[in-house]
Amino acid sequence: MSQRQAHACVLVRARAIVVIAWLVPSATAWCESSAPPTNLALNPSFEQAAANSALPAQWHGAPQVYALDTTVTRSGTASLKYVNRDPQRYVLCTQKVPVQAGWKCRVSVWIKTQDIAGDESGATICLEWQGKDGKWLGGVYPTGIKGTRDWTRVEAITRLPDDAASCNVACYVRNEMTGTAWFDDVELVRIADPPMQTILLSPNYRGRITAAGPQDARVRVRWNLVDHDLKPQQIQVVAVLSSRGGNALRHTTGHPQGGPQGCLDLQLPLGGLEPGQYDLAVRLNGPDGTELQVDHHRLVRAPESPPPKCVIDEHRRLLVDGKPFFPIGMYWSGINAKDLAVYAQSKFNCLMPYGSPTKQQMDLAQEHGLQVIYSIKDWYAGSAYCPQFIQSEADEEPQVRARVRQFREHPALLAWYLNDELPQQFLPRLESHQQWVAEEDPDHPTWVVLYQFRSRCLPEDVRRDRNRSLPNRPQPGLDGGSVDGGDVSASRKLAADVASATASQLGQLRQDGVRGETRAHAHG
Repeated sequence: MSQRQAHACVLVRARAIVVIAWLVPSATAWCESSAPPTNLALNPSFEQAAANSALPAQWHGAPQVYALDTTVTRSGTASLKYVNRDPQRYVLCTQKVPVQAGWKCRVSVWIKTQDIAGDESGATICLEWQGKDGKWLGGVYPTGIKGTRDWTRVEAITRLPDDAASCNVACYVRNEMTGTAWFDDVELVRIADPPMQTILLSPNYRGRITAAGPQDARVRVRWNLVDHDLKPQQIQVVAVLSSRGGNALRHTTGHPQGGPQGCLDLQLPLGGLEPGQYDLAVRLNGPDGTELQVDHHRLVRAPESPPPKCVIDEHRRLLVDGKPFFPIGMYWSGINAKDLAVYAQSKFNCLMPYGSPTKQQMDLAQEHGLQVIYSIKDWYAGSAYCPQFIQSEADEEPQVRARVRQFREHPALLAWYLNDELPQQFLPRLESHQQWVAEEDPDHPTWVVLYQFRSRCLPEDVRRDRNRSLPNRPQPGLDGGSVDGGDVSASRKLAADVASATASQLGQLRQDGVRGETRAHAHG
């Protein structure tokens, strides 16, 4: 959910109980071909002029708006220039490209702007596809840039649907906008998803092993050969448990079968491990034994000591001070004493502010007996709501670590909120953020909100898929078990009770202008 939506109204959704998956992050090593990918766009830097036209060769657009320009360039000797003074005139400069159905592609361009004005997002690039009948089916449209900006790269990643018959790339400025823009160095390349994804099913929380268990490590391996010239019969999966010093202790092998996509589970015993850190490496080997990819899962045999303050147990329940804690709360745009006093009268037990609370706000939540899922979700340089104190990617790590150290011992802290529906290109940085938080604070889990989770196994302790609701009947669990029907009924009843008991409080919050969204979270 965007901040714009959150500021619109209070949304009560007591019936939309969200299933949460507790997963353990992995470190992945996978390298695509060392050869640079082929740029599928022709004349991508606009160096060649079209015959009898002001446009660059291979590109098609309105000459009243688009033209080849040799006075302003990012590289080479030319660029594509856009000039428009009429907000009602909306035209694109396009090129048909040889992209095939099912391909995953990255499209990008460098843009410079001068006085681009209007309500839309500005100068950008898009990739669109059509069906066999030539009709538009869809496309990817990254946010552009406006105002007056120096050369800025705009990028998007997408996968074409299976029914795409043709495709075109376009440089353009969004509808009802005016001004001047230059485009240079268009890139359209086919990229590949890693051929393997792995999820550590057990131990299910940060690889933590205690004297009570688990007795076995279980890893789910998903292979995806759609982007690779391989068959399942040509690959092999090997899991190796090693000591921190690199000594191999145990191993097992799996043999994928079936179609280009599928999964299998591997299991290794954990009994008899001494306290310390271990590495569970899952390797995907090719036909000749060549290592195609390796995922590393960190396991920790914990010493006999008190458990973390907030931990997720083997049943995927959140435990706070050793007791089950079922988080029910709202998104907040801010925290103030008046609204929180009303909120605390309800059955809500936590809240998730969109901004990063101050110590005074955290203290206020503690006074009312409320837990806080602390937001650092916008701390990514270049993202829409990134705070001013983060100007580059290099700023992210010191700022994240410092903020975690500042609040990791606060009694009101429940978890860390790392992401709110950021696009796929932020995934490597999300992995880093999760690692930094986990290293600085072993006592609290991390949380993300996703809408593209199927594209990759993501690094988080708690994941909310915004598109899934709890069903009316038992469902298969992540580990092949099921969500018990009685638990489902109890969760639904709890949500209904919350909705009923808090109706008057929510009405008061609406009158006071609190912005939020109710969520009842069930642990799957």
